[in-house]
Amino acid sequence: AILVGRNIGKRIASYGGAALIIDYGEEETSSTVRALSGKRSNLGRGHTECLPVITSPGEVDITADVHFGALGEALTYASGPDSVSIHPLTTQAYLLTELMDTKILDYMRIMRQGYFEGMPKEDEEVYHLAPLVESKGMGSLFKCMCAAPAAYGQPVGWRWRDKLMEIEKMSGQRR
Repeated sequence: AILVGRNIGKRIASYGGAALIIDYGEEETSSTVRALSGKRSNLGRGHTECLPVITSPGEVDITADVHFGALGEALTYASGPDSVSIHPLTTQAYLLTELMDTKILDYMRIMRQGYFEGMPKEDEEVYHLAPLVESKGMGSLFKCMCAAPAAYGQPVGWRWRDKLMEIEKMSGQRR
């Protein structure tokens, strides 16, 4: 994470632009090598199940989490503390929800109605997005980090983050 972060940080400092990094991981990560399988999951469509690494060789995805805290420190170190802003870690669900913007209500309707034979191609594509934005599915497994010049302000994908977290917290309290 440190070498990658430094290279990205130097590039942003030298040429501008921004970095969007999406992967498994947390702010602070310990040993996270694991096997993931969606095929063997009993959790439903779009959900993955963590398994022991030696389970079903060749049939599982062996992965390790990104240590986003170390990556952010390396980005800042390489580019200079005042030149690049590291935006708070957010989930893929929050990022994609904001990127859907004005179409979110239409998309949610399609996702809820479920798949049916003869479904319009555009609706089918939206239906398959559901696991990526569900907070209990892949939407929470993948985390997103953004590094951008400080002058850029808050990037798209991070503007609604706090509001979405608040809504999610409130809906969890009602259950």
